Amino acid sequence: MTEQNMKQKTECADCWSPSERKMKGFFETIKKYLFWPIVKTCAKFGITANMVSYVSAAIGIASAVYVWYDMKISAILLLISLLLDGVDGAVARDQNPPKLPGSITDCFCDQLVISSTTIAFIATGLLDPVIGGLYLVGYPLLITFSILKNIINKPNIYVFRPRIIVYIGFWIFVIFGKNYMDYIVLPISIIILLYVIYDFYSLRKTLYE
Repeated sequence: MTEQNMKQKTECADCWSPSERKMKGFFETIKKYLFWPIVKTCAKFGITANMVSYVSAAIGIASAVYVWYDMKISAILLLISLLLDGVDGAVARDQNPPKLPGSITDCFCDQLVISSTTIAFIATGLLDPVIGGLYLVGYPLLITFSILKNIINKPNIYVFRPRIIVYIGFWIFVIFGKNYMDYIVLPISIIILLYVIYDFYSLRKTLYE
């Protein structure tokens, strides 16, 4: 394998499918101009995309903690975390060409927030433990298998990422007092489980070829 091929293979070793990666680049370019004041402020003070990702994760974890104390504050913190998560890619594109370590950092921080908030939802009774447990275990496996399939150049056509849908369920509860979390997360968990099973056997088949 040539050095160029190795570089191309490494650059694709993230959790995005090829079609999603193209769309992601397009939207990140739009966000670069949409969040122009924030992007330029980050550049002025030497704030990197990784720093934004870490702050986003920290606020997301704080949101999970606040589920026990004040769900309105938790909902606001979660929204801020998501907004920052949308900014880090724009900051990365403004400061340097997109790189794999940055994508891995962003993915890791997303998973921290997903896991911490899901644990909080289960612990406070918003989410059934079995349904929430399937989601909690299945989501990281889904992302991990997606990365592995990209590494071996057998990417998925599309990678299911339902975290926003789950968060919307939480916001509905906070705003309207209606808890639909189980009804939202159950079908999502089933879809994730099917994805994971398919990816597992797909990886096994590819590695034995």
